Amino acid sequence: MNMEPLISALQATNKPVCMKVSDALSTQNQEGTSYDLHLRSADLNLENVTAIVKAIHAIDESGNAKLRSLSMSYNGNIGDEGMTILAKYLPHSVQEIGLVRCNIGDKGAQALISWMADANALGMLCVEENEFSSEMKIQIKQEGKGRRMMLVV
Repeated sequence: MNMEPLISALQATNKPVCMKVSDALSTQNQEGTSYDLHLRSADLNLENVTAIVKAIHAIDESGNAKLRSLSMSYNGNIGDEGMTILAKYLPHSVQEIGLVRCNIGDKGAQALISWMADANALGMLCVEENEFSSEMKIQIKQEGKGRRMMLVV
């Protein structure tokens, strides 16, 4: 699979977690497969998140590979802006998302809920320890409830 856009985006961050993941991706060469992208505690900023998710989108659009699982948990600089960008470019075929303690508030949660409406493959969403209001937590849970076998944490 051609993962070059994502590998380049990860390397451009110059962050140890991203460099390790880019090395692992560069050794995968199976065409038409799915992949996982786990960037927990990578100290990602908005620019990094934007470049990474745009690369994911480009790979998805090319049909080379599908993102199965994404974790950007413990990246406190994601916030509402980062979540809005993720919602704009993240493929709807993602099955698992981890965004624990990313300082996402209600604006970002609304973008997430809108994205979830078309994300029929989503089976697990971990978004605890963010800055959601009680009302927004209820809305996120409600969006997940309507799906068979979906876990929302």
